[in-house]
Amino acid sequence: MERPSTGIDALDELLGGLAVGDNVVWQASDPTEIEPFVEAFLATANGTTPLTYLSFRLPPATVLDRYRRVWDPERFTMLDGWTGSHDAPAGRRRGGTAGSSRRARVRRLKDPADMEQVNRELAEIEDELGPGAGYVFDDLTSMQRLWGPEAALASFLRWCPRLYQERTVAYWLLERDAHPAAFRSRLADITQVILDLEATPAKPAERTLRVVKADGHPSGVTGRTLQYVVSEDGRIDALQQASGTRERIGEQVRAGRIAAGLSQAELARRIGVTPSALSQVERGRHGLSGETLTRLWATLGIPFGPVASAASPPYRLARRGARQPVAPAPGLSGETVLQAPSGLGMHELTFPAGASGRRPFETKQPELLVVLEGALELQLGQETHTLQQGDAILLSTQPVTGWRNPAREPARALWLILEG
Repeated sequence: MERPSTGIDALDELLGGLAVGDNVVWQASDPTEIEPFVEAFLATANGTTPLTYLSFRLPPATVLDRYRRVWDPERFTMLDGWTGSHDAPAGRRRGGTAGSSRRARVRRLKDPADMEQVNRELAEIEDELGPGAGYVFDDLTSMQRLWGPEAALASFLRWCPRLYQERTVAYWLLERDAHPAAFRSRLADITQVILDLEATPAKPAERTLRVVKADGHPSGVTGRTLQYVVSEDGRIDALQQASGTRERIGEQVRAGRIAAGLSQAELARRIGVTPSALSQVERGRHGLSGETLTRLWATLGIPFGPVASAASPPYRLARRGARQPVAPAPGLSGETVLQAPSGLGMHELTFPAGASGRRPFETKQPELLVVLEGALELQLGQETHTLQQGDAILLSTQPVTGWRNPAREPARALWLILEG
């Protein structure tokens, strides 16, 4: 599968591109600041990818007008959750309909304040679009105003893992200062990517994008920044990335503070400096003494010094976005989920409907097969066994000599090569 794109070359370079399955939380003081990035994302999906835009913040006609250059009326669907006012969560106000807005497909929610109705509509759309679709949730702050913080967070915790499993890319917009610290902290625990936007204090026209979190992306991405301006036609023009040591430390401090849900004033109090001094550190203007920096890393729970690099961790983490395609035998395709130097490997394979073939991997090590979906017939020497969804087989000495998918639908299985 081709790696997804943000639609902005400088941002793709900063992140190493989007990863399949990414849930990207965009946070800014005003959600309108995120709109140029949403437009670029919609442009990449236009003509290629089905996409659902869930709008609570704006009426459909406004959304369609804002993104008229990139809106694909054939592949994009809008789920209309606009109530007409942030101050009237219980009432459905008329106005701003999409009836006059080209050939847009709009599904209107009867009662946006009913979270379960929204979840049912999303489930139907998820079934219709299938894996690999795109989603834009505009925005979590409006959902919180309608449902309350706990329900809005519960909805995110429900859909973020599901969309990850469906190998989609989803943008989630939010107003940074409108959510409780616990809300943002829990959000940060679950999502794959968090991007923060803010104005540059000395240059109001310039903006700074900070990578607060980037699971499944190249090491060193978290804490990076991108300086940019928005051109007259609404597009993102990148300026330059911070590169000095102080700037990099400042980026990491701010990213860690936000991830921990701490204000500048609170973190400054804990490490014994003034909020102004901490602000200067985060902007790369000044450094901290070694003792204060040690207290800061300890407060944020970030490993540092010899303890952080003395030994490799006693585990191997495999992010979904880092998977590599594999085609171990004719007719078979899939992805390598995890590969260890010892020879241990885990592969998710797809077996086409009605197809058959030889054993996928030539190995003398034990193998374990788990059927995730569909059915498979396995030939083990002179014996044949049919495995259904959920069945597993451990092969210690007798390898698979052949396979066949007897069904009309593709089958999926995890194929593990174990350490001997």
